Amino acid sequence: SEKGSSFADQLLNNLQRGLSGEGGYEMKTVFQNIMGAFLLNESVYMPLQHFVFPVELFGRQMFSEMWVDPDCGKRNGADPDGEKMRKLLIKFDIKDVGFFDLILLHQGNKLDLQLRYPEKYQMMEKEIKKGITELVNRNGMVCQKLFLTKSSVPVTLSEVFPQIYERKNAINVKI
Repeated sequence: SEKGSSFADQLLNNLQRGLSGEGGYEMKTVFQNIMGAFLLNESVYMPLQHFVFPVELFGRQMFSEMWVDPDCGKRNGADPDGEKMRKLLIKFDIKDVGFFDLILLHQGNKLDLQLRYPEKYQMMEKEIKKGITELVNRNGMVCQKLFLTKSSVPVTLSEVFPQIYERKNAINVKI
């Protein structure tokens, strides 16, 4: 809505002014903390780390969220090499392009990837696969498994991280 957009624009403008130091050094620190709270959410109630990335990519607005399970390896057994295993869900919403879900299992320099992309890009699956493989290799990683699938419905958090609803690693903070 127009009112919501106006509020978002005003908030962004005030954050930019505060981060540039217009209100003094003390206020700059306050605005840095506000910005950090927007972009990183860590809670004792949620065993996952949550990051938000509002960016502009090649002239298109993109909103992305990343959910990280830093303790995935503890539940799935230790790696003989001692490398920590992490499971990630990265959700992209690119304006005029669509929704993407990237599920990543990362350990050392090894990756297992699953990408769910909008149905309208099914004809480009070979190019997408080639681009991902080149990107992974260029960054010194090895893609052990790569699974691409078209999807019209975004993946849910509980599909990727079922343990958060099984209460296996939640912290009870009731008094």
